[in-house]
Amino acid sequence: MFEILFLIGLIAFIGFVGRWVFVRTRIPEILILLAIGFALGPMGPFSSFSAFEINLQSFRSIAPVVGAVAIVSFVFDAGLHLKVGQILKSLSFSTLFAITNMALCICILAFLLHFLFAWDMAASLLLAVIFGGPSSFAIYSMLPFVRTSNHARGILYLEGTLSAILVSAMAITLLRYPYSEAGATPILPLVLSSFSVSFILGLAAGLVILWALFRFRIRKFGYLLTFSALLMLFFVDYELLGGIGVISIALIGLVIGNSGEVFRLMGISGRLDLEDTVKGFREEVSLFISTFFFVYLGMVARPDLLLEPGNVLLALTMIIVILLCRCLILLVANLIKVSQHNEDLLLAVMIPRDLLSATLATFVVLYPGFAGFSIEVVILPIALSSIISVLGTGYYERIFLQSFLFKRELTLGDGRKIAIRTIMRDDFPKLRKFLNELVKESALIAFDRYVNPIEESEMGRASLDKINRGDMLMWVGDYNGQIIARAVAQRMEMRERDNVCLSLYVAREFRGVHLGTTLLRMLIEESQKTFKPHRIYLSVYSNNEAAIHVYEKEHFRKVGVLPEWGKYEDTYLDEIYMVYDPKGAKGEAPKKKGRKSGS
Repeated sequence: MFEILFLIGLIAFIGFVGRWVFVRTRIPEILILLAIGFALGPMGPFSSFSAFEINLQSFRSIAPVVGAVAIVSFVFDAGLHLKVGQILKSLSFSTLFAITNMALCICILAFLLHFLFAWDMAASLLLAVIFGGPSSFAIYSMLPFVRTSNHARGILYLEGTLSAILVSAMAITLLRYPYSEAGATPILPLVLSSFSVSFILGLAAGLVILWALFRFRIRKFGYLLTFSALLMLFFVDYELLGGIGVISIALIGLVIGNSGEVFRLMGISGRLDLEDTVKGFREEVSLFISTFFFVYLGMVARPDLLLEPGNVLLALTMIIVILLCRCLILLVANLIKVSQHNEDLLLAVMIPRDLLSATLATFVVLYPGFAGFSIEVVILPIALSSIISVLGTGYYERIFLQSFLFKRELTLGDGRKIAIRTIMRDDFPKLRKFLNELVKESALIAFDRYVNPIEESEMGRASLDKINRGDMLMWVGDYNGQIIARAVAQRMEMRERDNVCLSLYVAREFRGVHLGTTLLRMLIEESQKTFKPHRIYLSVYSNNEAAIHVYEKEHFRKVGVLPEWGKYEDTYLDEIYMVYDPKGAKGEAPKKKGRKSGS
């Protein structure tokens, strides 16, 4: 009986390993989890060991329950992410792209399933809806690691968010009111009644929950309490009141996610940042749920049925239809001059159908009567869509690196050639090594201790977020695959947003060959074009005479000193602030004993 505890712990560990492998290799974690699930299943290699004998019946019995919990989680999170102001701003293309793509994809898939593969209409519509839109879980997991513009990123985020809500609502509607040959007219009043019930309940419950969280200043367990209420409300909506369930959940998320606007309408000053306070908790829960489902699918799937020619043909047809629908919409966008240029490739290949499709598929077992529907039919399209998304974004990044991102070849004073380019996700482990070498050298930089892998990950995510928002330029100097320099220009915040701060680090063996001077000039030029700043400034420790000399020569003048500000070994150094002023007077460099420089 207690082997289920071992299995739960094993699944949690497998999820961490799968995510770790994906982050470092880009191998889709879905494939890893499915393979592990098959290995643990009755047909896998561990089945011969009694210690790994797993009762699949108990697994099957809890899968729909976990699926329902997962669907509630996805839809609520989608509601939290759905900002009304952003939708109204991007209504011209982003919303139309998402809705048109889903509608076109569902119609074509349902038509082919029914008329080409001879599925009955109910199952055709259900499978078409389940695969009608991309997974918000996959999009929010993959996009932070992809360098692209805010516009393309916003389109994909909005599509994933809307997909989670619309696909769930349509799928559950079809499960509650299956399509019949008599047509939709007889059940239309029932569907409209269910939607009305869910809408009213969701709006009322959202306002009550928002008021309670704000009134009682609930922070520490705010998400847990809210989610507990959501599970009970889903049951009340779906089972007792005859509603759709997910609509009320989505509305609650929408109300809480737009708390500032709701409070403004109610004449209350304030907002509730529930989303930010529970981000880590939500990510861990989502990781466990995704691991559970894909390990489960791997365990219950039969390889002989999975690779049956009919299922393979069906999966390939579905993937081709999904890709063609996106390409067709992008082609129309090009014709009406709403093209995203090279980013069309990213929009075309981001087709992941994973966690939402898997949970909805396991939910179907509660509703008999969908002929032809099986787990094997679902697994192949999920796996193929994930592979295409990962390979497609990797290919896009290689193109993006050469055509969109900043890249310049430099020949140094000693004849060595290096590349200065925008930092990429895969550069952060190398950047950590570079920074740690400077720390080991005791260079006069901001870092005074080694950067560990956890800090590297946090630093990488924060930097990519600022780069993607257009608030930072971060370049690295690349010499034979190693990072030998880092250059940063960052827009400041709040009242200082019109100013830009510069930072330069250069490896010891590349100093004295004019690399620091060249990088500084490039940063100034690019900052002026990108940020159009009021002021450009930097700071330097007083004993860093080599760097101060370079800065003065490039028209930076001293404007202030924080005395004995930074601790270096056993002494305190002044921190000097210098402002770029090509028309002003040259500042005086402090006359102190020189030390090692990181610039």
